Amino acid sequence: MKRCVASFALAMALAVFAGCASTATGGLEVALKEGGGQPSVRIDDSFFRQHVDVEEAIARRTASGFLEARVRVRNRLGKDFPVQYKFEWFAEDGMEIQPDRRPWEQTVLHGGEAVSLAATAPERDAVRFVTRLRRVR
Repeated sequence: MKRCVASFALAMALAVFAGCASTATGGLEVALKEGGGQPSVRIDDSFFRQHVDVEEAIARRTASGFLEARVRVRNRLGKDFPVQYKFEWFAEDGMEIQPDRRPWEQTVLHGGEAVSLAATAPERDAVRFVTRLRRVR
């Protein structure tokens, strides 16, 4: 009986721990092609829709010819919450450049503050980027 209770307690603890480390499936996505214009913003998470604004998205070439991207997001919620984000890069033909080579980065969106997320393309032929954000639970 003690072994069964201990096993159940361990299983529950692991389930709680796994839940804390998991991320939401939905999130926020910002896409922009070199040359500017209006970024495409897709939000498929009600939390992001209610509490996060995309203030700016910029795509420009560096002096060395690489595409540089910056996305500025604001947390309208009065408290901090952690998010993960990553940049994906695409060539003129629409093919993703070096897929699966970029890990999710983690940051905290502080209550009422804006943060700029920035990255530089891994290759010179990038002409478009997509930034993905997801909440950390």
